[in-house]
Amino acid sequence: MAAQPNQINDSRVAELAQQGMTNSAIARELGCDEKSVRRARKRLGMAPSTSGGGTPHHEAQKPAESEMHRPDGTSDYVLAGDRAWGFDDFREFIRSKGQNPDEVSFSWGVTTNPAGGFWNKLQNVRPKTGRVAIDTRDLVERIRAWRPIHAAPATGVPEGFVVALSDWQLGKSYAGNGTAGTIERLHASLGGIVQQVGRLRAEGRNLRTLHLANLGDHIENVAGSYASQTYEVDLNLRDQIEAALELNMLFMQTLAPLFEQVVYTANPCNHAQLSRGQGRFNVTDDADNATGLITELIRQMCALTPHLKHVDVRVPRGEMITPVTVEGVNLATAHGHKITGGEETWLAKQSQRLVHEQKFIPDVWLVAHKHALSVDDFGPYSRIQATTVDPGSKWFTDTVGNYARPGTTTFTVQQERPGIWDDLKVV
Repeated sequence: MAAQPNQINDSRVAELAQQGMTNSAIARELGCDEKSVRRARKRLGMAPSTSGGGTPHHEAQKPAESEMHRPDGTSDYVLAGDRAWGFDDFREFIRSKGQNPDEVSFSWGVTTNPAGGFWNKLQNVRPKTGRVAIDTRDLVERIRAWRPIHAAPATGVPEGFVVALSDWQLGKSYAGNGTAGTIERLHASLGGIVQQVGRLRAEGRNLRTLHLANLGDHIENVAGSYASQTYEVDLNLRDQIEAALELNMLFMQTLAPLFEQVVYTANPCNHAQLSRGQGRFNVTDDADNATGLITELIRQMCALTPHLKHVDVRVPRGEMITPVTVEGVNLATAHGHKITGGEETWLAKQSQRLVHEQKFIPDVWLVAHKHALSVDDFGPYSRIQATTVDPGSKWFTDTVGNYARPGTTTFTVQQERPGIWDDLKVV
């Protein structure tokens, strides 16, 4: 008959522990539960069965208290232990599961077990993708393989055509074939935008002005939003910026020749902050942002390119909101990461500030950041939240439980039209 917990022999526990046996092994030997062994150790003032850095191989291989294996190949484990594990202990456990700890990324932590001992938690175990897994030379050549297109004569009331370039997060490889997949979707979007312009003009629409709105987060330069984020990239920072510049110029060189007037605006954003140090925020100022750098380079390249000299490039500094007037319609653009509290209140207060400081009354607010399409009519202005073509947002899925339709958001604006904007399409 198994011994009752209150009948455990403390001297026998001490003897077996000195032989190097774990709590679970002692419990099996004495026919009691493991909690009784832990209480006996505490009464005896005994140290854990192992001291120092490593975990014995037999302890590292003991079954997890719980484990989860997801369809995307990631795994989580929760393991009970007599002591708090360190980094090397978790590596040994990963090795015991048949994986090379040098070839996987993971996060780990330890919490106290109220019943005694510790819960050692290993999360998001997945194969590393590698930080630079793309042939960047081939990538640049693919981006540059564009064909010039010339604008056709247009009639009718002049209109503006808005293209929201938002949240590409180049370098992110979370899902959807990483950066290579993102570029494929951008190429598809660009082709679809050219077709959309053709369809509207075939209806007799006079799309005179193009607004290319860089709403930010064109690179993935960030860490700390979710576990092992630094391992979820396939381009380093330099290559991310180069790819973003090339793709912006691809959109510019493809679409700008189709329009009589072109304006390019941009917004500082959270993923493009360049001087974080060890944190998630700039240690200098808001102007220290890759979006501004990319936009300044685009301005210089357009000035040196004859068929792009009609492009008006607005280079941001630290201003989070960029106002622009397109065919008589006032658009206020922002990345959206600075929106705090209720969005309706934030928009109202920022609209009042624009009126007071710049005599600018917004007709349309264009924002991004949340990766999903959303449109709200707030009365004096509408708010359009743009989509993205990135590989998918783990943060968005974890937070709200669904995923966003990939694509580029486009629409038209015209001051005399009821509602100001029309022809909203995710391409």
